[in-house]
Amino acid sequence: FERGRASASRLSVSGPCGLFYSLRSLVSGPKRRFKDDGFNLDLAYVTPRLIALGYPAQRTWVERVTRNHILEVHDFFSRRHSGHVKIFNLVAETNSAQYNVNMFRSTGIEVTQDFSFFDHSVPTFEILRKAVEEMYEWQQKDPENVVAIHCKAGKGRTGLMVCCFLIVAERSRFSTADECMDFYSSARMIRGEGLTVPSQRRWVKYFYQGPIRDCSVSLRLLSFKDGIFGESFESYRLRVWFLRGSCQSFESIVEEEVFKSPDVIPGQDGEVLFRMPLNGFVVEGAVRIVICGCSKQRWRQGPSCWLHAHYMQDLDFTLAAEQWDSYGCNIRNAKANRNWSVKISFEPLKMSFKKKLQIQS
Repeated sequence: FERGRASASRLSVSGPCGLFYSLRSLVSGPKRRFKDDGFNLDLAYVTPRLIALGYPAQRTWVERVTRNHILEVHDFFSRRHSGHVKIFNLVAETNSAQYNVNMFRSTGIEVTQDFSFFDHSVPTFEILRKAVEEMYEWQQKDPENVVAIHCKAGKGRTGLMVCCFLIVAERSRFSTADECMDFYSSARMIRGEGLTVPSQRRWVKYFYQGPIRDCSVSLRLLSFKDGIFGESFESYRLRVWFLRGSCQSFESIVEEEVFKSPDVIPGQDGEVLFRMPLNGFVVEGAVRIVICGCSKQRWRQGPSCWLHAHYMQDLDFTLAAEQWDSYGCNIRNAKANRNWSVKISFEPLKMSFKKKLQIQS
């Protein structure tokens, strides 16, 4: 352990011209790095008591060299926040970014894995609210207590959770959800946005505004112009996932596919309309919509987005190209062609409204 600790320290002070420094900077990209007191970490103080960082790497020597070395992360928290830090690990994937949490717990550094969710995705609001509540309670216990949040890169999932926590802990500072996300970007990034996945940004806005209704909705219509993804397809398919999960287990989030449209209805002027069940498709909470296209008997996954039945302000709306998640989009030219949109129409199964969530400032 001591030999590994010394090795990690040597990596951190290899100097601006050193190979390890260059590799780490290349991997972390435009994210801010903490380079002080002999450390060189993919880590940033969003506030003096809130830290965003990349995961502590342990699995392979390549990860330990190019990412945050787990021993260096341990030294950082032990030296700067001994006995006053709680780490929130948001990584749900079991085959990557995992590490020995006992290395931290054995020296008084708390680690929780109860609020994990998948990369480029979103959590349930139950998980989101409970995570923010636990962070807030931890900081209230002692004025020196610090919250540290990481996913894999310490950017997207981390940014979503950081912003939602700031909305609760420092509500008066932000007049809009966009202001909160801009604040996170300036703290975490040298340039560019910290939170780039549209659905994750949508979740922060949902959290800021609070629930609009407490009833389920029915998906009645989804349509777009044929050829908007750069080419025409023989057929299209709509795939729908529900998001289920709680804080009861480490692998807390399950994306369950519940619907796959068999065909489409030809519309006017090349419009594509998806055939829905007779009474629509009932959505009770979070839903992921994916548009797929088939060409030469090969199905390709296209744009996707997450929506929530209780938080959508309008039930009849149009989502522009930049409001869809492009990750995993394998349709040719879909990223290059941004001049398209998709019409979506829901209707409430009953009209029952809640008061907006009162968030403690």
